[in-house]
Amino acid sequence: MSRPFLFCLFGFIVVSHPVSALPDGWGGTVVAAARKPLATSREDEENLIGEAAISIYRRWELGGPFAFQLTAFAAADRETAQRDYNLTNSLGLGASVRYTTECCGIFSLVAQTLLEEEVQTNSRESGVKAGADHGIYKKVAGEWSAPRVFSGWSNIRFPGALAGEAGNWVAQGRYELSQGFEMRPFGAAPAIFGGLGGTVDHEGLSYNNKYVFDAGARLVWKVKQASISIDARGIRDRRYKSDELFTGMQYRLGLRWPF
Repeated sequence: MSRPFLFCLFGFIVVSHPVSALPDGWGGTVVAAARKPLATSREDEENLIGEAAISIYRRWELGGPFAFQLTAFAAADRETAQRDYNLTNSLGLGASVRYTTECCGIFSLVAQTLLEEEVQTNSRESGVKAGADHGIYKKVAGEWSAPRVFSGWSNIRFPGALAGEAGNWVAQGRYELSQGFEMRPFGAAPAIFGGLGGTVDHEGLSYNNKYVFDAGARLVWKVKQASISIDARGIRDRRYKSDELFTGMQYRLGLRWPF
């Protein structure tokens, strides 16, 4: 099975703040999340997954909207269902050429060398992935204390996974529209949102060919540079290759800390 977390990680880092020109220099981000259930399928009804990653980067401006970036990262996935592909450790080094636009977000060409370990089986896979990314975070209406924001990420990778999918490419993404409010319950910034996402691959695997609608509410706390979020969303997951439809609620706790 493909591992979407590393793809989602960099999408999350890109779209968690307004898009602007990115300066030269060093930086990094810690992200972590816990979700229950992982998905809305029957096998995940009681499943809780935790994800954590740290990335450190060096960025060079190339002139105008172009930049080159080297990123080293480490990540870990854990879940209560104890499936091998979601009990992993990952190390990687990536290089990307980024093009920043005011209207449409950040576009990147990416190459990554990865080492992935399945904890239970003690098996290791290493290799190179290449592809393209897009990320956007754009206020489309309202004041910053109560903004309406369009945000999201998408990418394509080849291969989709190092283990068992050497000839398979995977494209995936998710975009949402959110509306903030002036009120501050519990000191948090509240918002409601609706999102549309999907995945498609070359091999026609059921879990990699689907579209997902979701809608829910979110609370976000700012602690200096860090942000902590809690959200609850209803999900409609349509896997069209296997003619399956899954619906349900998902609850998520997230942390993002740039440094």
